[in-house]
Amino acid sequence: MAENVGDVITRVRPDGTSKYISPAIESLLGWTTEEMNGRPMDYVHPDDREMVTRAVLGTIHTKEPCRLEHRALHRDGSIVWVECTFRALAAEVGKPSEVVVVIRDMTDRKILADELVTARDRAEAAAAAKSEFLANMSHELRTPLTSVIGFSNLLKASEALPEAEKGYVARIATASEALLSVINDVLDYSKLEAGMIELEPQRFDPAALAHETVQMMEAQCLAKGLALHVDLAPDLPDRLMGDQARLRQILLNLLGNAVKFTSQGSVSLSVGGALEADGAWRLTAEVTDTGIGMSPQTQAHLFERFSQADRSTTRLYGGTGLGLAISRRLARAMDGDIVVTSQPGLGSTFKVTVPLHIAEGGLEDEGPRLSVMPEGRVLIADDAPANRELISVILVGMGLEVATASDGAEAVHAVQSEVYDLVLMDMQMPVMDGLTATREIRRLEQGGGRRLPIIALSANVQPDQIQLCRDAGMDDHLAKPLQLPALVATLSKYLDKSNAPIAADATAPGRFATH
Repeated sequence: MAENVGDVITRVRPDGTSKYISPAIESLLGWTTEEMNGRPMDYVHPDDREMVTRAVLGTIHTKEPCRLEHRALHRDGSIVWVECTFRALAAEVGKPSEVVVVIRDMTDRKILADELVTARDRAEAAAAAKSEFLANMSHELRTPLTSVIGFSNLLKASEALPEAEKGYVARIATASEALLSVINDVLDYSKLEAGMIELEPQRFDPAALAHETVQMMEAQCLAKGLALHVDLAPDLPDRLMGDQARLRQILLNLLGNAVKFTSQGSVSLSVGGALEADGAWRLTAEVTDTGIGMSPQTQAHLFERFSQADRSTTRLYGGTGLGLAISRRLARAMDGDIVVTSQPGLGSTFKVTVPLHIAEGGLEDEGPRLSVMPEGRVLIADDAPANRELISVILVGMGLEVATASDGAEAVHAVQSEVYDLVLMDMQMPVMDGLTATREIRRLEQGGGRRLPIIALSANVQPDQIQLCRDAGMDDHLAKPLQLPALVATLSKYLDKSNAPIAADATAPGRFATH
């Protein structure tokens, strides 16, 4: 049998010499049986000989079989990877013990394994590069938008601005929000691809959600002369349990597309559903328009990423081509789906279905109400002068004392020199970044004393970036552009020791972009 099997079979003495070796050795290493008999283990790669010797002696000593992968040298000098199985033979009286070794060629398997490892490493490197690129893109694009959106909102709230100039400011704000939505689309899709989107179910009023969403589109419909309708089913439950924010995102995307592709006629939102056998309510929302419609060929690719109905070089409609892909993925993340029916020139209907549970009780707490502002001294660490100025205006308007630092090193020096109640820390800064500055502040606190709340105020909104903030010792994270309720909730949590509600300044309405 040994003479005819494909694997090499050999008997090895304790000194490593071969007493017998099968003919398969010639096809494996190029040596004949006669040349190999009695030969020491010089055919084993020099770096692996000690390991093979230990395997032989260990098998003789323990009488337990073992398995080993190592390199062997072909007669032509090339390396052959082999898999060896060692098994001790019962020693004859007066003779040393021997080991039977079965040697199998595993070069192809080893090459494949190495290729798989290389492919894995490349994929991991590509994923890391993509994550880093998205973080940098988010930071670099949101940095100028921070000031544009923030100061636009402040100007819109100014009573001293003439009506014509207010109109100009409103257009700047609208264009900035449109650009921000493009950035958010890219980031959202990346999160969905990576499985990083986490749903946040809460009780909500579906009728109120429908009306609020439609109201957000009223100005756009009015500007185009379109009629905007909302139709609610009479049996629609008062309370449902689901991710209201993501549902609103889906509906806004569908309504926005409907308005964008409709030049005359109307856009409508119908919300209803049906009670299923398991007690869940299958919410149904239909967005219908009288716009340009789509061909079957266009519909077939509609939910693919970066796909758009208008692909011509003389494009009339903007967008990234990500909105519908994101919306469908969000719906499917909630165990629902989106389908479309359309005909060219006759408009389109997008139907969203999501299974939700009927909820009991009132709505979720919307966060702190503003009445009495707590006192406090806040340090703002940011390398962008415009952003420091914007955040200062907002916080001073709330009655807080404010100091600023242009990099992490200045922030560390500031907290050593003065007493602060809270730090808003940017992540990416020259000289010393926010993460390093936070670690240094935490190191200084090890000598005793109170823990200074440090809040990341950053355009980096990817989950891994937020985790970096936590790992560095930051207490919380505020994403940019910042919404006033989020800022209020954070200030209330870390500044207001009695948890008293916070008062809002009338000059700081809506969303503020901060960096």
